[in-house]
Amino acid sequence: MKTIFTTVFYFVLTFSLSAQGEVVSTTFSSPSFDGEDFNLNVYLPEGYDENAEPYPVYIFLHGCCGLNQNTHISDFEARLNTLVAEEIISPFIVAFPSAQGSLYGNRHAWFNSELNGPYSDLITEDLIDWLSGNYNVSSEKRAVGGFSMGADGAIRMGLRRSDLFLAAISHSSFPAIDFFTNLIPGLIAETGQSAPPYDYAPSNGLLSDQVFGVSSAWSPNIDSEPYGVDFPLDENGELIDSVFWRWKLNADVDSIIQHNWEPTEEVPVSIYFDVGLAESFLGPNQLLNTQLAELNTNLGYTIDYTYSEFPGGHALPTNKIDSSLVWLNSIFEAVLPSSTLSDDTSSNKLMVYPNPIAADQLNFEITNCDTDCLESVQLIDQQGRTLRTIPAYNLDRVTDSSFTISIPSLKSGFYFLIAETRSGLMMQRFIKH
Repeated sequence: MKTIFTTVFYFVLTFSLSAQGEVVSTTFSSPSFDGEDFNLNVYLPEGYDENAEPYPVYIFLHGCCGLNQNTHISDFEARLNTLVAEEIISPFIVAFPSAQGSLYGNRHAWFNSELNGPYSDLITEDLIDWLSGNYNVSSEKRAVGGFSMGADGAIRMGLRRSDLFLAAISHSSFPAIDFFTNLIPGLIAETGQSAPPYDYAPSNGLLSDQVFGVSSAWSPNIDSEPYGVDFPLDENGELIDSVFWRWKLNADVDSIIQHNWEPTEEVPVSIYFDVGLAESFLGPNQLLNTQLAELNTNLGYTIDYTYSEFPGGHALPTNKIDSSLVWLNSIFEAVLPSSTLSDDTSSNKLMVYPNPIAADQLNFEITNCDTDCLESVQLIDQQGRTLRTIPAYNLDRVTDSSFTISIPSLKSGFYFLIAETRSGLMMQRFIKH
């Protein structure tokens, strides 16, 4: 009998060590923008036309200020080809949309705004529908990521639309809004005024232009003259609470998580974020890392996240492309295809408790499971590797439907428990502290 790991976690694909995908340049029409066409590049892995299985799809969003998807597409193409050829990752499709044309240096932040336009809907409604109609893409395995402004949009879009995305990847974003208070002296300095009342304008300097840009996304106000935004500082250089809390509600990752999920719930979107040690966005990324750790450790959340820092400034090094793609591949491969899951979900349910696990014992229950319904279980790490396979007769049974497994050597991290029953496979993700 094939192992569950083989059945669940690997595509049955054949490719050579010289695997070469292709990039197709096209356009897609946007109902959200009244039928306007937007440029799109799509990476298709080698053998795409011969494979019947739907491919996972990763949507990568570009940065601001005249940049477009071509900034990173050649790097992605080369790294995807190499990683697939070396069998480090399985093939998946990557879509690179291009969307320019908003105010303040094209800083629309991939966010729906009455001032800029529905840039989030452009992706979550229009592009996803277009990809589903034109390519063999999975409806279960989607992720969104980006660089700089694209990362700002991706991490928030991924969390807000957990019905669409399994994962969100952020390369050099501004994810923690509380860090904004550190920027206030710089905004005041750019006014060139030594005392209030301060006059804020996009033309004051780079930081001012950036803040007006994100204000056009997170706090637009088309009736506010002359810039069409609610700026977060008053003429005395003090935070305007109503505007700042609007930013928090719309764009603060920590706040979005706490607004959408209870501490007892597992956040269903995995997060990867990184930043350069020499760039100005280092602080907000470090703050988010602290906030997520606090949510997991002290508030009881279960958030799957990976954070890393790298030498250098505001850029996307090749090794970080590699790291994020390998990480994303592990997320895609950890998803059970719907065809392998038990159809009898109303009668059987797998539950790990408590979750997260602090002790050296894993407790789980399969509801309505009689003495002979369970055949075996497997412990899988986040890279899809089988750590243990335990036949049912070797499990410590507490009741007819509840069991325990000793896990003294299991390190802190995220794992999967796979249960094979007469009705099919069931999976439960859990965290070990």
